[in-house]
Amino acid sequence: MRNFLSAVLATAVLCVPVSCKKSEPSAQSMLEARWKSEQVGYDKNGNGILDPSERGNVDSLNEYKLFNSDGTGDDIGANFGAYPIPFYWLMSANNQYLAIQDTSTKNNTIVYYHIDSLTSTRLILRDTAGGVATWNVFTKQ
Repeated sequence: MRNFLSAVLATAVLCVPVSCKKSEPSAQSMLEARWKSEQVGYDKNGNGILDPSERGNVDSLNEYKLFNSDGTGDDIGANFGAYPIPFYWLMSANNQYLAIQDTSTKNNTIVYYHIDSLTSTRLILRDTAGGVATWNVFTKQ
């Protein structure tokens, strides 16, 4: 009986997984959500850093970006009028850039953003078109 218990115990120990590491969500799946615009900033001094004096809160505007899993999305909020403004989005293979194409007008403008930060709760996008960097800081809703 003792040999039987020893064999069962040894088998149980060997069958316990060594690691229970949870897989991390992909950058694209983290982006697929509704994001509220919290801050904007303009690099007025051209140092490539969003200094505290260059930040502005936008809480009162209730502006959102909605990223759907099918590559579509909407800009929603006071600055966008009564209706959401639809767009297409695509993240680069290395998850460093985000292209957003406005589909509400005939010119279908594409804006390319550098993804400065993407976590499960925060998104920071940087646009360097026009020579002056602008940042948009969002929190997940």
